Amino acid sequence: MVTAALSDALSHPIQVVRDLQSQHGLSSAPFLPVVRKHFHDQFGNGNLQKVPPLDVHHPASSYPSGSLVRFRAMVQDTSASPEIYLRHLGYGLDSLPQTNGSTQDTFRMHTLQDALDSAARGADKWRERTVFWAVSVPGESDWVGKSLDGNHPVSAETPTPPSSSMAHKFPLPNTAHVGALVKSYGTAQFKPAVVHDLVGILTFDPRLNLLGDEEDDILVPTVHVLFQNHVPTTLVKAAYPMPPARSRSSLEVKDEIVRWLAEGALGGDLLAAEYVLMCCIARVQSRNPFLPPPSLLLSRFQSRSENSASTLQQRLEMLFPIVANLPLSIKYLNEVPFAPSSSLRDDSEELRSGVLQLAPGTVVVVDERNIAEGKLGEQGVRNIATMQAVITGQTLGYAFPFSSYEFPTDLSFIILASGSKSPFFNTDINVPLQGAASSPSPSQLSEDQLLEYRLWLAGAKSQAASKNAVPITAGMAEYIQSEFVRERKEAGDQSLTSDDLSLRMTLAKLETYLRHDAEITKEAWEHVVLLEKKRKTRLSSL
Repeated sequence: MVTAALSDALSHPIQVVRDLQSQHGLSSAPFLPVVRKHFHDQFGNGNLQKVPPLDVHHPASSYPSGSLVRFRAMVQDTSASPEIYLRHLGYGLDSLPQTNGSTQDTFRMHTLQDALDSAARGADKWRERTVFWAVSVPGESDWVGKSLDGNHPVSAETPTPPSSSMAHKFPLPNTAHVGALVKSYGTAQFKPAVVHDLVGILTFDPRLNLLGDEEDDILVPTVHVLFQNHVPTTLVKAAYPMPPARSRSSLEVKDEIVRWLAEGALGGDLLAAEYVLMCCIARVQSRNPFLPPPSLLLSRFQSRSENSASTLQQRLEMLFPIVANLPLSIKYLNEVPFAPSSSLRDDSEELRSGVLQLAPGTVVVVDERNIAEGKLGEQGVRNIATMQAVITGQTLGYAFPFSSYEFPTDLSFIILASGSKSPFFNTDINVPLQGAASSPSPSQLSEDQLLEYRLWLAGAKSQAASKNAVPITAGMAEYIQSEFVRERKEAGDQSLTSDDLSLRMTLAKLETYLRHDAEITKEAWEHVVLLEKKRKTRLSSL
């Protein structure tokens, strides 16, 4: 049901803010919580999908200034200095000067003299707001927006790769996206590469964000945050454990997903599909002690003419909320920066993005197969070192003119190589691809099946990111230890090491998450041991 208050909040958010100011007065209790609570109450009870989204299908240019929008965004650059504003001119009111009681068609900020004159008349006290640049979530799958944002009329504008001067602030080159300046009121903290679900008022402000800019300065979309919604670790809400539909067991659901991925993207290779899914749901378990997600190399990946990596990426995009594709080539490595940086040589010191400035939980598909002979330049060598550091240590360096900082990442890496190993990167797991002699035709999934698979994997991935890891009972720990000792004795050599045991333990947890089990079971452990034996058999035959 659309109430009058809800309708007003959607259609006239600026006027609602003004009305709240009139009702509560600026000298009463702090005004920010009043605005935040009012809008949150209107949209926090199942009405969030009524807020028009700001995304590639609904760009800022399709909305008039002063519109209420929902912006699911990744923080890209927090280096901008905070802004000082007059308390009664927040939430975009300072971008909407009025003439004869009506808002002008051209929206720009008051001049500094306007603000000083207003303050001198005792209009109100000064306040401070946080300013940063944010972009649509890099690699977000199409189905996520449809699931979270509801149905809204699509803009007549065709999404195209941006050519504006701000395109360098999006991590993935030549990719359609939206970016906006965000102005946050209150004490919320914002860190680079973190995703936020923002609801705010859209205006168009000068790019330099300065009072008194010239009229011909570039205007950029600006979101004045009213409130923000909680973002699950996997973007979409999912349960763990999740009851299977149609009277199936949890293992049957997991096996269905493995088979669907194998038949549709891996030539029927069930073993490779098992490892792909385990590595895709993996997250950083702990920073201290450091327990990163295992990285995967799919070696002997067939040539482009036989099995394109785009097929694998398409299948992963159908299953996971965020998937980024890095099609490596000598040109790509030499020209596209992998890490964010700012330089005094630029007209401004704003942070330029890098392709690895990605949201936590992103599945990164790295395709090496198009790398031909050529010379790597300084940028190319630096990019390879940067990616290896992220794969191994899950941190990404941000370079500034006089300093550099390491920010934590949480990315899953799937690397595709045509040879038996990667010429550039070390990974935890190498699975030589081995297609079936006669792979059945990929099955077509209904929307209900796809939804179940997505929620199943989202539940598994959210549990992998949870601090509540699946437990290993004392009896299970004793069984694992005795089996490992027995296996080493039977092997008659030292081919099995503590690293093998550690990897098996990690894989056993991931297998448990994929099964939506409450604890690591003997069946899950033995399945992982079998997978590892099959994988090593393949490696020995290379």
